[in-house]
Amino acid sequence: MQPADHRTLPRRDDAAPDASGAPWRDVLAPGGQLALPVAGAQLGLDGRSYAAPAAPTERSEPSLGPQHGVLHGPPERPGPVQLALDLADVERVPQLGLWDRLDQAHAVLPFESRQAKCHRTRRAKGPVNGYRTERGSWSWSGLVRCGIYACPACGPRRARDVSAALGCAIRRHRASACHADVWMLTATVPHTADDLVGVTVERLYHAWSAFVRSSTWRDFAERWQLRPVVRVLDATFGGANGAHPHFHVLLLPLGAASVTREAGETLLAPWSSWLEDERRARLAELTAGLWPAWDAACAAAGVERARGANAIELTPAERAAAYFVAWGLADEVGASPAKARSHLRLLDARAAGVDAAGAAFAEWVASTAGRQWVTGLGDLRRTLGISDEDCESYVAELRAARDAAAAARGEPVQLVRPLYVAIPELLYPAALSLGWARVTALLDDADARGLPPQAALLDELRAESLRLDLLRTRARAGPGANAPPG
Repeated sequence: MQPADHRTLPRRDDAAPDASGAPWRDVLAPGGQLALPVAGAQLGLDGRSYAAPAAPTERSEPSLGPQHGVLHGPPERPGPVQLALDLADVERVPQLGLWDRLDQAHAVLPFESRQAKCHRTRRAKGPVNGYRTERGSWSWSGLVRCGIYACPACGPRRARDVSAALGCAIRRHRASACHADVWMLTATVPHTADDLVGVTVERLYHAWSAFVRSSTWRDFAERWQLRPVVRVLDATFGGANGAHPHFHVLLLPLGAASVTREAGETLLAPWSSWLEDERRARLAELTAGLWPAWDAACAAAGVERARGANAIELTPAERAAAYFVAWGLADEVGASPAKARSHLRLLDARAAGVDAAGAAFAEWVASTAGRQWVTGLGDLRRTLGISDEDCESYVAELRAARDAAAAARGEPVQLVRPLYVAIPELLYPAALSLGWARVTALLDDADARGLPPQAALLDELRAESLRLDLLRTRARAGPGANAPPG
């Protein structure tokens, strides 16, 4: 399907007609999703108009992985339609920094939510203290922190901690036995763009709960002597079937398996010594044995769509370690996520002028509220004896290796001197008005020019405070006698 034009996404007050003469309007349906009442066309998240496809003659295919394209054909039953991303355009959207993303999140979330208060509301009276590390990242104390994975500030920090613990666990598990291996189980539920995201998330959690209670899963876990299982919620946004929530599950088996060589010899061999084709074939067999139980669990969760065999998949250690260890692990808390289609990229798209991307972010936050994104990590750490010090050492080791690699490429890490600053209580509203990105940029610039950062910060905040006082005074006084109407 090719774009019919390259219009920018209209605002809600934009009633300019399209080529067919119908007004362009974006209408939010229940649940915060976008309905598209454009005659003869569909409006993608990139703001382009697409010719409406002919009604499908068969059931819409379920989404069982990343998809490409825009909206699928008209849904089989009336209902809200999710907004689809034009992936080529969205992946070209510039990535924002931590504080800019946080501002975008605050703009679309309900004012009363805890996440909307994150890094905006002070916990107690007194100054707000800031600290810059030698790698240039800023953190602030004395503020509310929501601790939610979907938060641009708290999420990357939590993901980094989880990633470090899983990296330690994988390394220690592999060293514990000759037959120890690492697998990743990916579980999805079929959905299309006319399914609400919250409904898909509910079905996913319900299906997993039914699956782990099945005798098939219990027999599988016993046969392969699985250590405590760690389950991680993930989602990609975009494609013909809308948001795609799914689980990635870390499996650490200790059980040995037999392999038959070409000469007819059968033996027990460590998984790491298997030929790649043999290993993948064996995991495919194990997946086929798990599929009936997952299919039944999806049916119990209310999934009526056709369920393909790839709704559940086992992948070997290389991909598992690459996903779990890289998941959120970064030198700096505010680093951009490696996943180009994560929920944080919706905030980047909103900043680029795609307002509906903000609605999609808010809907994802509401759909996952109160859900456990990561489960089983505490049990696994206790089983393997992994302490906080082990995790810190692991991160330091990875950081040192990356620094050495950068230096070898002729791109050494540029370090700066650490800074401590304080924002007085009375000037804190002025700091919020400026925004954290502006505050940190001001401090970095003053320090780079050899000026006292604290003094530069206070001067700027006093000037902003006077400006705010002037605006409040004008608002109380109202328009002047000679002011134009409106």
